[in-house]
Amino acid sequence: MVFDKDRPTVEYIIVEIKKPRLQDGKNQLRSYTNATGAPIAVWTNGGQILHYNRKDPNYFEDITDIPKADQTLEDILKERFTLKDLIIKDKIPNEGKSLKTIIQEMEDEVLANAGVDVFEEVFKLIFTKLYDELQSKKRQDADRDLS
Repeated sequence: MVFDKDRPTVEYIIVEIKKPRLQDGKNQLRSYTNATGAPIAVWTNGGQILHYNRKDPNYFEDITDIPKADQTLEDILKERFTLKDLIIKDKIPNEGKSLKTIIQEMEDEVLANAGVDVFEEVFKLIFTKLYDELQSKKRQDADRDLS
């Protein structure tokens, strides 16, 4: 637990370091964070580290890092990214994650106990995106032919 520098009795950051699976640890982290009211939560299993802003009890937003001594949470939330920033912070090479791991985390986060097959749901999303792009290309070609 890290306390607010301006209010030394108020929790500012809660860190969960015990659970090897993200969803197990994140559920415990949420309960600690909600109980204390801390706006920042950090989960790590020793290999991965994730940072969250607790916007409300049911919504944790990913953030890039915890604020440095001369920063506030608002500074972190206002950061804007370039393509280069996103490439540098890519979780697949930086955290040794695979696409399969990312999809499994999505399942744990979004579809846990929903009774659906995560692969099927992700496949539907990818198929829909590809179909939309194909239709968009066909519409552009047709518009060009009419000109």
